[in-house]
Amino acid sequence: MASISVTITNNLDLSEEDFFSLCETIFNDIVDNTPVDTGYCQSKWEFSMVSPDECEISNPCDYVSYLEDGHSKQAPDGMVQVALDRYL
Repeated sequence: MASISVTITNNLDLSEEDFFSLCETIFNDIVDNTPVDTGYCQSKWEFSMVSPDECEISNPCDYVSYLEDGHSKQAPDGMVQVALDRYL
């Protein structure tokens, strides 16, 4: 499969500080809900602010998309979309 990358844009007109906090919260939620066997995939999550109104969360692990598609009993609904739905 492939890596995952998601870009979050500040469509809520949050302050720069509040938007960063929101992105950080989503990132931490995704990391915390990533299924763990060896911990490799969980350790590969990356977070960056592309601009004051845009952040990117990504994971280059070659099997992360399988996990996102629910191929783990630990996270049958995935982790990225669940977090995005929870906070956005």
